[in-house]
Amino acid sequence: MKPTITLTAALIAWPLLGSGFKASHSLHAATPQHIITQACPASADSTADPTDEANAQDGRIVFSTPDVQPQFRGGTKALMKYLSHTIKYPKAAIRAGAQGRVILQFIINEDGTVSGTKVVRSVHPALDAEAVRVISSMPRWAPGKIGGKAVRVKYTIPVKFQMPTGTIVDPKAYRQWKKYMKAQSDSTAALRR
Repeated sequence: MKPTITLTAALIAWPLLGSGFKASHSLHAATPQHIITQACPASADSTADPTDEANAQDGRIVFSTPDVQPQFRGGTKALMKYLSHTIKYPKAAIRAGAQGRVILQFIINEDGTVSGTKVVRSVHPALDAEAVRVISSMPRWAPGKIGGKAVRVKYTIPVKFQMPTGTIVDPKAYRQWKKYMKAQSDSTAALRR
């Protein structure tokens, strides 16, 4: 029985809209559905946020919603196929019974390369690392454009990892993972106050 990896793309280019698909062996998702997460913007904005970490790093502007959205070569189905063949459920996460949705943010540069991949919401260090590895190694995209000129665009994608029913887990590793998730929850709650 293989663990399941569900990818729902909540692209900043399409605020508050998730897209899903069903793939052959280790990947599945529902049909398009509305999702609301803190990682998605409340409104579309074609200007960069001056407090954005990515903007502060190198002084280059990153847009949320350009005139022409960046696109994975071959479209969304090709992106999902690439991800389904590339993501591997880490053994450490399987042993711990870790599952949940890792939310990632990354930038698609003017030349279509992916950079600045970071975890916005963590689930388990091994799952986070696998999601970052796969997103960071993506092939070039067709870049986003404003006024016909290629620009940098920020994307957010949740990747849901789900263990199949009946998976045997290591009780000690499971308790450690639950402590990790509690710490993540506590730090998020403290930030909201």
